[in-house]
Amino acid sequence: MPSANSFSSVKPSLSSSRSALSPTPSSSLSATSPLSRGARYELTLSAVERNPSVRRNALKHYGLKCYACDLVPKTANQIDIHHLDPVAEGERQTTLDDLVPLCANCHRLAHSERPPLSVDAIRALALSNSLRSETQEPPQRLPYSF
Repeated sequence: MPSANSFSSVKPSLSSSRSALSPTPSSSLSATSPLSRGARYELTLSAVERNPSVRRNALKHYGLKCYACDLVPKTANQIDIHHLDPVAEGERQTTLDDLVPLCANCHRLAHSERPPLSVDAIRALALSNSLRSETQEPPQRLPYSF
């Protein structure tokens, strides 16, 4: 018998349970008409195998610096190791030439498009953003009232 924390081998129909919870265009949250949240459903995932020595070797080889925006973080956990040949495309042998350290923001930006943006494209975006911010007034903060 499976434990309380394991997934059941019986999978409920996800489409029927989710469709009742999915917001419709006319659904809106208000103080008097709440929307349903927190329903439980089973989710089947596939995971990509990661080898921790790949990260260790890449950080040792490249150092603690984002190769797109030049951020030097305070700790190693602020740097992601980006695969230039995406791991999502399947199993492969990885070398240090296939990897580049990126900060979390640049790594997220890289994967905002398919195929992922190149490090040079991210660097150009970061540079144009920093030049723009030097010449523009800082945005005004909106006052919050609750």
